[in-house]
Amino acid sequence: MMTPHQIIVFRCSEVSCPNASEATPLPPVHCHSLSFPPPTPHMTLLVTPVTTPEELQQAMALRLRVFIHEQGFNESVETDDPNDGKPSTLHFLGRDVEQDKIVAVARCLLDESTRKAKFGRVAVLSECRGKGYGLVLMDAIEDLVRDRVDMFALSAQYDKKGFYEKCGYQCTSDEIYLEEGAKHCWMVKSASKAPSTSEQ
Repeated sequence: MMTPHQIIVFRCSEVSCPNASEATPLPPVHCHSLSFPPPTPHMTLLVTPVTTPEELQQAMALRLRVFIHEQGFNESVETDDPNDGKPSTLHFLGRDVEQDKIVAVARCLLDESTRKAKFGRVAVLSECRGKGYGLVLMDAIEDLVRDRVDMFALSAQYDKKGFYEKCGYQCTSDEIYLEEGAKHCWMVKSASKAPSTSEQ
């Protein structure tokens, strides 16, 4: 039976990361009715959907830190994105429970009419990379929307293509295109979860 505070938890390596604190204008927060497994003890990475303005502020601060301050994209890419405020958009936070730090973030543009989920704004704090957070985050957000869609898709920065291939995504063609001056490629993955060995 689900509890009122439903969350999904995955295991990852222990790290210590500072909180991102940059401020940015906030789009409206839209709460969604999602069903998550109950928490599991002794886990360190907690992946939850954003449901409050404060949580969205944390997500936006981390995105600004990674995409604007670190990678050099124009700030308007984050502050003026109309997709952030759409009712169908889901935002996710990844928190190191033991350190009580937000270390990862992601966004999902959910289109239930076409049964497609487009992931984006996937980011992990630079000092927390190499610990498995990205793989855990992708696995978690896929599970959170899997029942609503048939296909996952994303526009990947080309130099991050290898990471998404590890997550099971494939490029739909050899086409490389520019988004905000950076090379990208379109990648997709079936939302059908492969059966476990015991189910085969």
